[in-house]
Amino acid sequence: MREIGKEGKVWRLSKASWDFLLPFDSDPNEALKKIQAQLNAKPAPTPQATQQPPHGCTFDEKKMQKMIKETMEEVIAPFTG
Repeated sequence: MREIGKEGKVWRLSKASWDFLLPFDSDPNEALKKIQAQLNAKPAPTPQATQQPPHGCTFDEKKMQKMIKETMEEVIAPFTG
């Protein structure tokens, strides 16, 4: 028989959820708190500067600047006479 917590809430967990939470704590509230604490304790992964871009992704900043400049000139030209 499961104990009812201090708040009087009765958990209705699936078997899979219960089996997942049980190693952390027998009380689902406490188990979730412990899981959350572990997630918060892990530092966020930082991207490495030496990583290569994915295959097929080649971004050329100079070409992009040129393309934007040409497009803006084309759009503004009718208004400037």
